[in-house]
Amino acid sequence: MDAIRPYLGQRQIYDFNQHWKFTPQDEDRFKDVDVNDAPWATIHLPAPNRVLPHKDFPVETYQFCSWYRKHFTVPESAAGKRIVLMCDGAMVVAEMFVNGQKMGTHVGGYTSFSIDITSAVRLGPGNVVAIRLDSTRRTDVPPEGGIVDYMLFGGMYRNVYLAVYDPVHLQDVFLATREVTDEGAVLRANVDIANQTMDGWAGTVSIRFNRRSGGDAFESSHEVTLSAQAVDTAQWEFFMPGATLWDVDDPQLYDVAASLVAGSGETVDDVVFPFGVRTVSPKANGLLLNGRVVKLRGLNRHQSFPYVGGAAPKRLQRRDAYILKHELGLNYVRTSHYPHDQSFLDACDEFGLLVFTELPGWQHIGDDAWRNQALHDLRSLIIRDRNHPCIFMWGVRINESRDDHDFYAATNQLAKSLDPTRPTGGVRNFRTSEFLEDVFTLNDFSMDLMPTVHTPQLITEYMGHMYPTSSFDAEPRLVEHALHHARIVNSLYGRSDLMGGSGWCAFDYNTHRQFGPGDMVCYHGVMDMFRQPKFAAWFYASQQSTKEQIVLHAASYFTFASVPHDAMLRELIEAAEMEQELVSGKYRWPIYVFSNCDEIEVHVNEQSLGRLLPDRDTFPNLPHPPFVFSVQGYQVCGKVDIMGYKDGQLVAETCLQTPEGGTRLTLRADDMELVADGSDMTQVVVELVDRNGIRAPYGNRAVTFTCDGAGDLIGETPVAMEGGRIGVFVRAGILPGKIRIAASAFGVDSAEIEIETVLDTEPRL
Repeated sequence: MDAIRPYLGQRQIYDFNQHWKFTPQDEDRFKDVDVNDAPWATIHLPAPNRVLPHKDFPVETYQFCSWYRKHFTVPESAAGKRIVLMCDGAMVVAEMFVNGQKMGTHVGGYTSFSIDITSAVRLGPGNVVAIRLDSTRRTDVPPEGGIVDYMLFGGMYRNVYLAVYDPVHLQDVFLATREVTDEGAVLRANVDIANQTMDGWAGTVSIRFNRRSGGDAFESSHEVTLSAQAVDTAQWEFFMPGATLWDVDDPQLYDVAASLVAGSGETVDDVVFPFGVRTVSPKANGLLLNGRVVKLRGLNRHQSFPYVGGAAPKRLQRRDAYILKHELGLNYVRTSHYPHDQSFLDACDEFGLLVFTELPGWQHIGDDAWRNQALHDLRSLIIRDRNHPCIFMWGVRINESRDDHDFYAATNQLAKSLDPTRPTGGVRNFRTSEFLEDVFTLNDFSMDLMPTVHTPQLITEYMGHMYPTSSFDAEPRLVEHALHHARIVNSLYGRSDLMGGSGWCAFDYNTHRQFGPGDMVCYHGVMDMFRQPKFAAWFYASQQSTKEQIVLHAASYFTFASVPHDAMLRELIEAAEMEQELVSGKYRWPIYVFSNCDEIEVHVNEQSLGRLLPDRDTFPNLPHPPFVFSVQGYQVCGKVDIMGYKDGQLVAETCLQTPEGGTRLTLRADDMELVADGSDMTQVVVELVDRNGIRAPYGNRAVTFTCDGAGDLIGETPVAMEGGRIGVFVRAGILPGKIRIAASAFGVDSAEIEIETVLDTEPRL
């Protein structure tokens, strides 16, 4: 229905992630209650079925069947209630047993599922849930069947909950904004109510809106009458006066409490979820959001992380959304090519990041059973996520698949029946395609933008495999990678016939051997897989308003290798006095600065180049074109000071300094405090720096990590740096305390940091 969270109202939702037993073995008897699972590993979800190297591993490493078991107590308060096991995602096929009884099977690794286990449990201790998880390559389950340009990984990699609620309960709540005006908003409520008793029931559905930013609450209610053993739907429209709107610049949210109240006045069930009031409609030149045109500027995101695959807890999911919105300055992300974690979408709601989400798939369309599974996945996706204000469009085609009229007519019809308020799109990589959706969504890898095929049209991928670039590539390639992105985004902003676009992609990711350079990594991101920026990331960041943040980054390490001397020397090879030519003013090379300042001032080795304006001649359409200055190409060494100005005032300073050789390591954690729940984790990045604190951009030292205290290390040790840095994860245990992490390497000073873990307060079973 909505993003699930631990909650103890009339409905009780318990976090069910802790103290699972796990084995990579597969025996049918593991479903039985009396199996001795004490020797099995104890894990806390979400977790991968195997921790992996960050690259260079075969896919068979995680493609196997495994078992998960959990012993639990059913609280006495559950007497007479329904008891439901809920899982946000398990890869790929999960068979569930409770106290030895098979309760059901869920197919598909990207969709949530719920199993009513009331008939199999007993009050008190001694209950056992066992799950057989098939993480092999299942060609009968989307997205598999053909070659897939990403890894699915394995494991119970998302959150699990146990819910306890009344036999008369809210089965689904869907709120839709029909219209917004200066006076308020017209909303429509669709509420499915289940009565699992043998008697009829009458009462009221109440929906209360509590504005997070404060102010008076608003409530609307509707009377309902239910037959015995029936599900009915209450539908009504209402006007909310003075509604505060959700927007990319001001993402106002409400906490909505939906309650089911009996005629006696007793609340029998309730759920709480976030909601944003807003309207969306596609237009030729952008997305009409609450009547305002927003040009979409975004990137694609895979939910892939080093070492743990997709098994990233809430903190890492939220961190990705924060990076996309606040560090890269985007207003839109495409969740390629499957439904992403609820925690990520929650954060997009909070940060004001628009989302285009889609059903699982990659190019391949299978047989009728496969198609039916795809329709099931699409239904699950829409029902799960349709209360998220961040989502503006449903993807109803298998990414880059061939046309299939009957199949895609069915996916479009299904999406419209479940949510008539959002447009549909369907991503293809060819122009001569049947247009069944509301928005023509096209992957355009021309390195310039082709003429529009249909209107409205959104470019859903560009760049990517056309110019793969790693963080440890030579500087000229990193610069050209950034400039390719800049040129395409400049074209997007110059096109009034395009809604916008999303580049491929935000972060490097693990993939199969058919893609990438052979080390199982696609280096297509503007950041590496550790979420560390390449130069292209600074370009995207520079396109945001200075009201969000002031950006000033030079795309150079300022070394002799900054210049591709072969090209320049070819021009000078006929010179009579070549050495003289090399040190002359003829041999110059451009340095690009990505900034949203009005002007910059540059000093090269203490010699002023004066104040410079952005290069609007080359990039006339960008909100903030790059700055460019040139240096003597044969003597690129020393120091460059750059000052940024806004409205004539100095607002930012940065410095380029030639690295002098690494002398010490530094450690930086994304978070200095974790929750002691067994799965909370943060990334720790080690860098090799010189005596001035300048990173060694080509450093590849082998680093050894140690970790002790109230947590553990997730990652490789020793591990070679890439581009002078590398990351690992630090995971909290289940007891509060301190975690000490140290990093060492041959010939340089070591580093150490300490992270604190605090008491976990979530209601758990």
